Amino acid sequence: MEIVEGSQIWIPDDVEVWKIATVTSVQGEGISATYTVDATPANAKGPKSFTHAQIIAVDASHLVDMDNMCMMNNMHEAPLLDLLRRRFLEKNIYTFTSNILISLNPFEVIPNLYDDPNRYYLIDSSIGETYIDNETGEELPPHVYQIANNALRALCDGRQGGDFNDQSVIISGESGAGKTENSKYVLGYLIEANNLLSSSTANTEESSFAEYLKEVLIQSSVVLEAFGNAKTLRNDNSSRFGKYIKLLYEKEVSSVDHRPYPRLVCISPLSMIEAS
Repeated sequence: MEIVEGSQIWIPDDVEVWKIATVTSVQGEGISATYTVDATPANAKGPKSFTHAQIIAVDASHLVDMDNMCMMNNMHEAPLLDLLRRRFLEKNIYTFTSNILISLNPFEVIPNLYDDPNRYYLIDSSIGETYIDNETGEELPPHVYQIANNALRALCDGRQGGDFNDQSVIISGESGAGKTENSKYVLGYLIEANNLLSSSTANTEESSFAEYLKEVLIQSSVVLEAFGNAKTLRNDNSSRFGKYIKLLYEKEVSSVDHRPYPRLVCISPLSMIEAS
């Protein structure tokens, strides 16, 4: 995209990291060009110039909201961070980049965000992979429940041959990013989805077993956090250890469609305390 006088560009900023500015003059051509922008409150000393390597042209897709960053044209750090900032202010803390979910810690309780996990229950791959709200017919927004359901659906994809495909969900981030909370939501969803899967096998004991698993998970978390949590610059109760939680499933044949389904039988939490 050619940048000329009057074009909008992303420029680095000491306060906002990146911001949009209007080009007032261009000197040189191509990668040797220098662009001058108007003075702003954050740049009160007057016009400032930037090299070609320091800026990026603003694309129309940089200014709209989107659930998946991969839909953005001319992708760059500046519009990606700005998209996350705008979504955060609207309390949309989840955003996809391809099949990876980016989660921002809202540092507050967002009403109704986790109230209805069943909306994201989609196991049968033959009906597509898009999560649709049954009431409105619209596509559901990005959510950590989608990640949990994707893992469960991938686990079931191998059932045609009678075996199941092992799956992993990796949750990473810096201190205070919300790793522990998101891991709890993933586990909670998988336990809840186990009840829905078990309805196909007409097993009436699954509901009480699911409640038992939830209680075990809560109690084990309390013990682990008592020994392994500490205060950091960004989190007063930060987990100072890595967690490896294994969910064990066994095959159970449905009495309805005679297909094998995975049934959750055990949660095995393991932890590794960091040297720091």
